[in-house]
Order: sequence, then C-alpha cells, then structure tokens
Amino acid sequence: MFGKNHTTETREQISKTRTDRIVNGDYSSWFNKGKIYSSKMNKELFFRSSWEEKVIQHLDIDDTVLSFEVEPFSIEYLHKGIMKNYIPDFLIEYNDKKLLVEVKPEIFVDYEINIDKFQAAQNYCNEKGLAFEVWTEKQIQTLITTSDVL
Repeated sequence: MFGKNHTTETREQISKTRTDRIVNGDYSSWFNKGKIYSSKMNKELFFRSSWEEKVIQHLDIDDTVLSFEVEPFSIEYLHKGIMKNYIPDFLIEYNDKKLLVEVKPEIFVDYEINIDKFQAAQNYCNEKGLAFEVWTEKQIQTLITTSDVL
C-alpha cells in the first residue's frame, strides 16, 4: 500500500478487508506473536505483544472477571478523511461492568491516529453502555503487582 496512490474508496475497502480478516483469524499467523491457554475461557488465545500476554494472564486469575474476549470486533473511525477500522484488544466482563480495553505503549497514546481510534471507541461504548479504557505499561504493571499480592 505504501507508495501507491489508491483512491479513498480503495483505502477504505483495504482497511475493512484487513480488519475482517484479523477478526476472523485469517491473519493470525502473520500478526501472531504467541498463544496462551486461558483456563477461564477454556481455550487458546493469541496475543500480539508481551503486554497483551500479561493482561490475559491477569484476567485469567482475577476473580472479578467473569469472561473476556481478545479482539472482539471492529469499530469504524474517521482519520484524515478516510474511514478505517479499529479492533480493540479486549472486551472484559466483570461482576459489575463490561469494559473495552486497548493496550498501547504510553509513547503511542497521543498519536493523532490513536486519538481518533479512542474517540470512536468511546462513542461506541457510550452507545452500548460499556466503559472504555486505554491500558499502558504503567496500568498493566499495577495489575500484575496487585495480582502477585493476591
């Protein structure tokens, strides 16, 4: 895609096609950084970073987590006039709420494209009655430390 002058419609279709393939698992071997078995979900889950792996490990032992999904669905968002698709990392069901989570290194949180993604996710969550949070390495480290104490 780099170096090509695709039309806006073509770029939107490429984004949608790629997103659909990720959600359906077609790109799992290309993007996949690893797999881990979740005893809570009773299946093998994939992760795309060591932070995502740590989140899965934490969710698996957290008694307040009823269930969770990895890359549960896509959300359309507008970036620089082009419709794109964003796939959040986790949908977590706690005893008292449902939470959509994006795992992102803190250094990337304020990038313009991520701000657009996060705004779209927040709007989606507002419509669906969900909470939305971005977890950086700092929040994840706190989760891990708390889990170790339990």
